[in-house]
Amino acid sequence: MSLHIVHRALDELARYVAESAQAYLVLYLHEAVVAALFSRWAAYEDDARGVIALEVARRARNALAHGLIEPAEVTRKFGAALEEALKKLSPPKTGKRAPPTGAPPKGPLPKVPPELVTFIAGRVLEDLAGEYLRDGYLSRLERLRSGFGLTQHELARLLEVTPEATRKWVRGGGISPDARGLIDLHLALLERLETYVRPGLLPAILRRPARGLGGRRPAELLLEGQGETIAEYLEALTTYASTA
Repeated sequence: MSLHIVHRALDELARYVAESAQAYLVLYLHEAVVAALFSRWAAYEDDARGVIALEVARRARNALAHGLIEPAEVTRKFGAALEEALKKLSPPKTGKRAPPTGAPPKGPLPKVPPELVTFIAGRVLEDLAGEYLRDGYLSRLERLRSGFGLTQHELARLLEVTPEATRKWVRGGGISPDARGLIDLHLALLERLETYVRPGLLPAILRRPARGLGGRRPAELLLEGQGETIAEYLEALTTYASTA
């Protein structure tokens, strides 16, 4: 759940962050989960989600102050997010009043078992690895779509998922191992088909009815999982042209 808070924040910030700063912001906000373990706010809140949300909001404001995020609406938005996180912090069960909104609590830092730090840090690193893997597969996803000349709906059909799933991937949702395998498989087919035609012509060829395919469009066969049939057809055309 704590990493879900980080992902939601990154989703909200994605359109405002300069491309050159995106990788740093991903790392900076992920580190908020570990930093929250040592937050003095933890003494005032049993639910760690509130403390993590507060740390994420604080880091987002720091990123704004350092020019990593475009100002204007974001200033207001994350100022409000910070205040909301503070409001959700519960009063301590000792009967003491929680510190005023915006004021950090006083007292010693929490004593956190090293084993817990190691475990949480490990989960964060695993998630970070998935983030970078996801980014790599998003570029492969776009390569597939443009290389074959597919619509988003056709791309989803090719990968045997719903259009909502591909939109979720673009917004930051995880791409399953099965989907990554299909992406790699179809990329290999794309690169093979591109060797038979001039650069940039493949999308147009896939949309034209082909006599050698019974008048069907190669794109239709592609979406039906008959990529090998298309490859054999284009290879035959290439061989015929070279010997004619």
